[in-house]
Amino acid sequence: YLLDIPGHDAINAYIAQNGTFPPMDTLEGSPIAIGPTLLMSLLTPLFDHVPPAYELYHYPTLFAAWLSLFFTALNLLPAGQLDGGHVTYSLFGARRAVALARLTVVTLAVLGTLGAAPGLLSLLQEWHGLAGILLWPILGAMLYWFALRIFPHDQMLQLAFGGGLLILTAVVLFLAPDVARYGYGFWLFWAFLIARFIGIEHPPVYIDQQLTPGRRVLAWSCVALFILCFSPQPLYGG
Repeated sequence: YLLDIPGHDAINAYIAQNGTFPPMDTLEGSPIAIGPTLLMSLLTPLFDHVPPAYELYHYPTLFAAWLSLFFTALNLLPAGQLDGGHVTYSLFGARRAVALARLTVVTLAVLGTLGAAPGLLSLLQEWHGLAGILLWPILGAMLYWFALRIFPHDQMLQLAFGGGLLILTAVVLFLAPDVARYGYGFWLFWAFLIARFIGIEHPPVYIDQQLTPGRRVLAWSCVALFILCFSPQPLYGG
């Protein structure tokens, strides 16, 4: 039962009557909810009275735990010199690690493009005439810059990636706006940080040797931890 939380009278009344939190889609306004992770999905059925995703940030211990897992997943992304990049480089070698890093950044860019589409639609509605037309070549130039960073030596992949994201943006804006709810704009920013500052490819190492069995177990544990903690949409609603 919620107590002493301003603006929760209706939720408290629903809990008193039904013994559970109300569904998110019945609430007034636009509450912000914490995105699901595989770890949360596995642990939630084991406990009674687990608060819903839109109330989690009112529970400091639970919210701090979720934030810790979220930032752990960020660091374990298999790209560049993030810890996840070190893990995949040591497990799979340079060639496969580079391919996985590129796939990771492409995936983040796609998720970010989906999430950023509603904001782009707002700009198109506010900008008229020449300004609205110029928005598309500006977006195309940004996506092409991404493509140059991700696929520096393959022009076909550059064009496929940049053009594909541009087409995806147009489809979300004009044909399927509901698809935007599967993305999160922050991932576009994080993909930019990786491509510009962290680096997509892991640098070569001076000593190349096989992992011991114990270190291989630790490396696979890190991969499993990333899968458990990563959320394609860390926040939604609002």
